[in-house]
Amino acid sequence: MIGHNSLKTILTAFLSMALCPLWGQSLSFDKPQEVQGMKADAGTSKLIILSTSPNLTVTHEMGNETAKRYEDGENQHRYELIHALSEDELEYDGFCKTTVTLTLPEGTQKFPITLYSGKCYRGRFQPAGITCLKNTGGVFPEAGKAKVTFSSALDDLTIWCDGSLVFNKGAVSQQAGAVKAEKNMVNNLHGYELIFTLPADPDAALQPAFRVKSAASGILDVAFDGQLEARKSYNFSVSPSVKTVKRAYTFEETKAIADKYLAEYASQSESSYFEAASNAIDEVLGHKDCPLEIRDMLLKQQYKMQYIRKYSYFMDKARKMKEDAVKKNGYEHADAFKWLVAERKFCNNILTEYPEMTHYVSQLAALDDELSRHPQSQEKKEVKVRHEYQVITGKVTKDASFVGSVAGVEIYGTYMPDGSMRKIKDMTLLGRVSANGTYRIVLKKPHGYLYFYGEKASRPITAETQTLDVVLTRE
Repeated sequence: MIGHNSLKTILTAFLSMALCPLWGQSLSFDKPQEVQGMKADAGTSKLIILSTSPNLTVTHEMGNETAKRYEDGENQHRYELIHALSEDELEYDGFCKTTVTLTLPEGTQKFPITLYSGKCYRGRFQPAGITCLKNTGGVFPEAGKAKVTFSSALDDLTIWCDGSLVFNKGAVSQQAGAVKAEKNMVNNLHGYELIFTLPADPDAALQPAFRVKSAASGILDVAFDGQLEARKSYNFSVSPSVKTVKRAYTFEETKAIADKYLAEYASQSESSYFEAASNAIDEVLGHKDCPLEIRDMLLKQQYKMQYIRKYSYFMDKARKMKEDAVKKNGYEHADAFKWLVAERKFCNNILTEYPEMTHYVSQLAALDDELSRHPQSQEKKEVKVRHEYQVITGKVTKDASFVGSVAGVEIYGTYMPDGSMRKIKDMTLLGRVSANGTYRIVLKKPHGYLYFYGEKASRPITAETQTLDVVLTRE
């Protein structure tokens, strides 16, 4: 049995390990400097802070101004704070001494600055994109020397030591002086090693300051706590730490986004629109406050978006293949005609299921006209024998025993009355239930039964069956 004191010792050790400090703050800060050639309006001073984060606030203690955010290229934001100097400040040499506070969800930075009338200052504050964690040290065997290693899976680190560049984008930059830089592979990680020759005078001990960045990150300041000791090894782990701070949307907000897509889908034609609509419905279905009673309705709407997205994508693909065939072999070639036929087929698939899609109505008419005038179509005109096939339509609902949505349920033709003995390979797929719960199938050869996937038994039909309404069940 573990005694009270032993348990306390174990817990203390565990907490010490779990709370191992981050030596870099995971924030990158470049103090604002005056921008030569850039002027502010008379009587004002402008402070610009650049950041990759859209969540920065900029304030200062000598005024009520807050910064306004502007887009400054992809994933870049520019925050501008304009301070209007008071009459007293203008009379007293035209400057304002203040302390600026920069606040991100990841942390805060404060700094003093003197703002002069008519001048502009620019700096940067953002998540660094990398984290530096101090690991347990070890022994370094060489007398009068100490080693500091930055271990990372990143092969492109740039590292400064006391302001001097020692590694530049992964390559050794400096070899002379009191520090020697080497790069090695240790346990499948890149080891950026700095070997320090310590001064003989014990009162002249070294306490280096480091700066680290990757090709995709900002600069991270790493303060070395304490002084280097001879025959000791110090190790830091550097890893990417970029994370997106995502606000938790309420169910009403999430559903409003999906509702907007659904309100406008009938006039759309880009496959990416319907993919985005399906994803928006996914967000609603996955929300913790989504009511159970609306899930079936949402699944039907999602099936519709996915169906339209699939065939609009196929249309775009067929159109592109047709254009490529025209460039290669000319418009009259059989390949161009083949892809024109395919484009028309996919367009018709959308309208057959969802006739409300207004864009595809005009698109189908245009494709029909193009097909009728195509040389290949003229050559292949011939008398066709019209076959009259049996058509069965119906409305599909479900009872409490049937799990899932009726939308998309597969309908098979079979000769087997006992669904429990069925084999898919012995059946013919005839169609699927549409998103609004209806179906229409065409029997090109006779079948004795229809099997709705998920049920236990097939449903009998005759050669005279035209309408068959179905309540799906697992009983």
